[in-house]
Amino acid sequence: MKHTICFIDDKIPVAQSEYFDDTSVINESVLQYLLKNKSIEWEDLSVKRMCQTLMDKRDEWSISAFTAPSFFENHVHSTIGVPDVIIYDWDYNYAIGANDSIDILKRILNNTFALVFIFSANDNTDEIKSSLKDKDIARYKSRLGIVVKNNQKSVNALLKKIEKKYTENFSLDIKVNKVLNHATIA
Repeated sequence: MKHTICFIDDKIPVAQSEYFDDTSVINESVLQYLLKNKSIEWEDLSVKRMCQTLMDKRDEWSISAFTAPSFFENHVHSTIGVPDVIIYDWDYNYAIGANDSIDILKRILNNTFALVFIFSANDNTDEIKSSLKDKDIARYKSRLGIVVKNNQKSVNALLKKIEKKYTENFSLDIKVNKVLNHATIA
């Protein structure tokens, strides 16, 4: 079964091409163009590695991306639908429409059932962990994960965490559905 994944990161260099709108959904074709075009400069190689790895796994994942969470929020229901997994960068220093990361994360968690993985720089880890203790976010901890982005192995670590969380949540959903089905039959 093919799953949907959405990568939200302002370091996806779509604005370097005159052909694409960086406020819209970045589909697989656009990502492929960005990865293959030698004139496109990737400021963050972890972001490039993540995009390349996802593109290499297109048989497993249907991929979309955005350069800012506000663009994701504007398009998610009308354009791409809610993805199974969201890879979410914590910092949006220069992105148009950037807001407080914690508020955006709360909205994403409240409005989707997606697994959300924060893929951010090592210097943010303590801030992120502290923010995840917020009562409005802590209740979603079974759907959350953090992976440091500046590590050579971070892309594979993130994909392993996604698979583990996906398996755990899928098993939980089956258990909950069995209980609910039994309660409605009885």
